[in-house]
Amino acid sequence: MVALVLALACRVAGEESEPLPKDEFAQALKKGRALQQEAALTKSPHEAIPLLEQATAQFSKAAAIRPDAFEVQAIWADTLFQQASRRRDLKQS
Repeated sequence: MVALVLALACRVAGEESEPLPKDEFAQALKKGRALQQEAALTKSPHEAIPLLEQATAQFSKAAAIRPDAFEVQAIWADTLFQQASRRRDLKQS
């Protein structure tokens, strides 16, 4: 309880404090989705694959924070599938 009060006091005072896990989860999910969307709009596998790798890392981070968030698990799996598809496209070209 004391730690929560101190964390809130630091935020109110404008001091930097460590983000709460809930905030980290939301940030990782948001970043991952943005990277995944950017990769989807990219036609070149050379450009898409690094974006998808970064998205995968963000979803992995989010899943580590909230392993019960099945939405993240599904998006993470889809991103891995997209990576594999783009790698296949790269080999075929």
